[in-house]
This record gives sequence, C-alpha cells and structure tokens, in this order.
Amino acid sequence: MLHQKKQFPSYFSLKEVDWCQKNNAMISDEHIQKNDAGIAVGGYYEIVERPVKTRTYKEKRLLAYPSIEEQLDMLYWDQVNGTTVWKEAIQAIKERYPKV
Repeated sequence: MLHQKKQFPSYFSLKEVDWCQKNNAMISDEHIQKNDAGIAVGGYYEIVERPVKTRTYKEKRLLAYPSIEEQLDMLYWDQVNGTTVWKEAIQAIKERYPKV
C-alpha cells in the first residue's frame, strides 16, 4: 500500500489510515495545491513512509512492545515462577520512550 495516491478531493479510508498507523507510514499532503487563502484546490494525497524522527512516543512504544501473545506468556510464567519479567519489559519500553 505504500506510495498509494488519491486525487484531491478524495480522502483515504479509516482502514487505510489505520494501516498507516501500524506500518510506519503517513498520509502526505505535500502535493496538494492551495490557493492564496491556503485552501486546497487540487493535487493529490499520498501514503509515504514516515520518517523515524517524526514518530510519536506512542508509535515508538507500539513498535517496541512485545506481541499480546508474548506478553500473555510472560504474565503466565511470572505467575508460575513468582517473577516480574513482564513488568520489567514494559517498564523498560516506557522509560526508553517517555511521554513527551
């Protein structure tokens, strides 16, 4: 789906927006032509790869978190073994990507 284009005034669907959020992509309006008042009058929107430096802390965390299956496995074994592996793994990610 990367680099898909849609002519103005068409917009991307919620499914496409959701795909972008999960796949380090964004919808760019770089090629939209605007009049003197700043109102879009033509051009196209495009799905492009999101530069790493513009990821939000939420996006960084989502990419770093283990899958739900892995987290459930950690929680299970923490209960069986009396350990805190899951808590430590999640805390490390939260510390690495703090809320800004």
